[in-house]
Amino acid sequence: LAWLADRGGAIGDKARLALAEWRLMAHDRGRARAEFRRVSNSAAAGRGDQKDYFAVYLVDDGSVRSVDAVTRAAQDFLALHPDSPHAAEVRMKWGEALMRAGDYRGARVQFEQAVQSAGDPSLQQSAKFLAARAAVGSMQPEEIGLAIISLEDVAQDKNSPLADQARLEQALLQSTVAPKDSLTILDGLAASTKDKRLQFTARLK
Repeated sequence: LAWLADRGGAIGDKARLALAEWRLMAHDRGRARAEFRRVSNSAAAGRGDQKDYFAVYLVDDGSVRSVDAVTRAAQDFLALHPDSPHAAEVRMKWGEALMRAGDYRGARVQFEQAVQSAGDPSLQQSAKFLAARAAVGSMQPEEIGLAIISLEDVAQDKNSPLADQARLEQALLQSTVAPKDSLTILDGLAASTKDKRLQFTARLK
């Protein structure tokens, strides 16, 4: 992609746009931002909702202070492109930024709305998992029940790579309300998971 991007022209612009997106997926924000700036005024970046979608990611520098910029960019994107296939991903990014800033309730709202709009089952499960974590982070007793329900939903989906992790976190939460049930869940996880780290953790608890 870098070689094609350096050739210039329409194909080069498209390659650089793809390279920027690939770097975002690899969480390499700095280089993604640099690539996007180089192509931001091209026809490739202006396609549909692409430019506004990238803007949400590019204003996030990983710090707490960037939450306001992410919030504005996400709100602008959702106002302009409410039916975009990227809407769920934008809400996920917004929720992550809110979590980082300590706004767990606001984050849970965004993750739950991402569940509703996501077309990709794996993205739905990730959103449910993060919604549960946001509920726990709020430190409100009534949120624990909601978190356990969300984690159970993820754990039931054996196709989800988060299933066993969700089961472990569910057990740890369950220990605060029903310790015996928690031990049963952990025993089952230790016997069924293929993840050695989770197996060790389940047995340790």
